[in-house]
Amino acid sequence: MVVLAHIMERTLEQMVRVLDEMPHLQEELRNALFEREWVGVEEKVTALVQKSQALQMLEEDRMRVYAELLSELELAPDTPLRTALRYIDPPVAQGIADVAGRLRERLLRVRGLGEVIARYAEASYATVYACLRELFPDRFLGGYGKDGRRSQGESSLLIDTRL
Repeated sequence: MVVLAHIMERTLEQMVRVLDEMPHLQEELRNALFEREWVGVEEKVTALVQKSQALQMLEEDRMRVYAELLSELELAPDTPLRTALRYIDPPVAQGIADVAGRLRERLLRVRGLGEVIARYAEASYATVYACLRELFPDRFLGGYGKDGRRSQGESSLLIDTRL
């Protein structure tokens, strides 16, 4: 049991390390978006995807180790971490609790920065889309007007498929 508890703590620490690297990448991604530096955006997104995949693998390891730990402690599979920690030696349990707290803190920070980036991208897309639709309404096919009727533009399309 002590071995599994230490493995659990190490896995959580690895997750914290991965999450510690993500805010810096997110800040760089946000700056690249603001500056419209698309090569930088692609690089940062690729790096963030790699970190996310590493985090996913660590999460799978954590879930496996935690399930084994619960089994060894003879606790139900849906037992919360705080409850399980009561059955582990206090120093080891305190170490796991501390790392789990740091993990929660890092997750909140990463989620917050991710949400800021997502909102900015959504707002930018919506603004550009609305402007283009207003400037070039005949370039948007297959729509319906505000009155519910099928819109038929005069079509200045590059390829006119109407007969």
